[in-house]
Amino acid sequence: MQKEKLKYLEIYPSEVAAKKILAHLDKMLKEKPKVYKKTILRYKKLAELLMQCLDKINKFIESETLLSSDDTEFDELSKPADENFKYPIQRNIEGFDNLHTSGQQYNSSSILKYSTILQTGTNVDFGYEEINQCAKLINQWFQVRIPKNSKDSDFRYNINQIPLWISQIIITYGYYFEQGKVYDLQQEFNSWCKDVQEDPHNIYRVPYCVYNTCKSDKRECFTLSAVLISDLLIEKCYYSILDINKMNGNDVISIVKSNNPALAGAIRTRINDQNTLLETLEFTSTAKGGNK
Repeated sequence: MQKEKLKYLEIYPSEVAAKKILAHLDKMLKEKPKVYKKTILRYKKLAELLMQCLDKINKFIESETLLSSDDTEFDELSKPADENFKYPIQRNIEGFDNLHTSGQQYNSSSILKYSTILQTGTNVDFGYEEINQCAKLINQWFQVRIPKNSKDSDFRYNINQIPLWISQIIITYGYYFEQGKVYDLQQEFNSWCKDVQEDPHNIYRVPYCVYNTCKSDKRECFTLSAVLISDLLIEKCYYSILDINKMNGNDVISIVKSNNPALAGAIRTRINDQNTLLETLEFTSTAKGGNK
């Protein structure tokens, strides 16, 4: 009991301070008093400080603390956020379903479907080497991260989040591809997957490179390449996933458009220009595009 009380007291002063700052700023906006230039500079520094606080809160939430055995404190975070929210990674903060809950039969069936489809994707030639590689990374992540028996792992998850994590991997691949760093991405995946296999206490949903890319506010992280990869993955294999948990096939498009509005026009006409865009972006054609 004493330990739980201390945990509560740790956050309480921060909550009080945050409410005081919010009340002060509300009053400032309402009354709009005249202030000195030095005061304006102090407000700018305050804004920077608060942004640092937000970043640290996000990092804390993403840490293993979130996955404690008693997550009652995080109940208010169990509702899905708007799918068009600018920072899609924050949708990760949801309740965690265990395959051994009352929904075991439904979850197990869905997991088997995911596993079968993603495994099939590794034997499909999507017409471009990079898309083949992305499909392999997604399957590698899934087979390692989503446990066959959740009692053997500390990792807990909401099955409805799987489509989002797949979308985030696609977005990350698109970014690394346009940066010419696909090899680095593969190495990071291999290292992370090895750690997951060896450490039952590893509770991270996706590799850090995926988390870091998708939480970024840099437009270049959200690419047209990711949209094109998503299109072909769904067209040639992943369309079957759309029937599982009502997956939205436009997740990647929505996330990219909301974070990089400059691509809206290209995204709108991409289907007619698909071959030209793939060639311009220097995707490597396999000259096949069928089952291997």
